[in-house]
Amino acid sequence: MKTKQKGVNIKKSSRWRSPWSGRSGAWATWVKNLDGKSGVYIIRESRSHLVLYVGQSHTGRLKKTMIRHFQQWRGVTSGVTYRRGSVEVKIILAPRRRALIHKIEQNCLFKLKPRDNETGSLDEVPF
Repeated sequence: MKTKQKGVNIKKSSRWRSPWSGRSGAWATWVKNLDGKSGVYIIRESRSHLVLYVGQSHTGRLKKTMIRHFQQWRGVTSGVTYRRGSVEVKIILAPRRRALIHKIEQNCLFKLKPRDNETGSLDEVPF
């Protein structure tokens, strides 16, 4: 199902699901199908449903951006990683428009208040 927002079709979010295919540890088909797509991903704990992280890709790298949270990664852009089997993911696909995807991400951050996202506060503004 799609929703219309200022002349742009945005696919509504997927259902919550595991990114792995059975016990093999391979990526689920739906994760593989994210190749070349843009949008927002939401990661939550499977049991408690606590939202852990909200992220986005506006450059067609949604799959790579999301799966790095399930692998060890280092460097300037490194972030939190999660254990296989302990989380579920929801995807919101959107056209490759930076401002639109950023707005969707900001709405999710505001509404869901994920535990592991780093967010600034007004106290941190240097003026």
